[in-house]
Amino acid sequence: GWYLSRAIANVIGVAFPAYSSFKALRTIESDDDKQWLTYWIIYGLFTVVEFWLDFFVSWFPFYYEAKLCFLLWLQLPAFRGASMLYHQFVEPFLADKEKHVDQILADLSKAFLAKLAQLPSQILAFVMQLTQQKPAHTQ
Repeated sequence: GWYLSRAIANVIGVAFPAYSSFKALRTIESDDDKQWLTYWIIYGLFTVVEFWLDFFVSWFPFYYEAKLCFLLWLQLPAFRGASMLYHQFVEPFLADKEKHVDQILADLSKAFLAKLAQLPSQILAFVMQLTQQKPAHTQ
């Protein structure tokens, strides 16, 4: 059923590529590194899209079987689907938007670090407030 197909898709979509990435990093050639980096970029984008569409697409008959075929198409050397999708769609799109995306990420990082810097003082103020409260009287 769908549970078995989903489990197999996770193994093929994550475990095998993770191990293959490990193996690729241990070789001198860079072609295999590029193959797995492009796979992870496409897989990451696919995962984000799937998250938002999961409620709808998971109802389609044989969705997980189709996903399994898609993942194999992305990674098998005979097809190199991830490389094709990356070079035809993702790279041109991101290259065009790169400066804008970098600015957004820098702004988000700056805002996050500012909030993170405030966290210790907020925790301390909360603890101080808790310790200064008078206990409720019981009758």
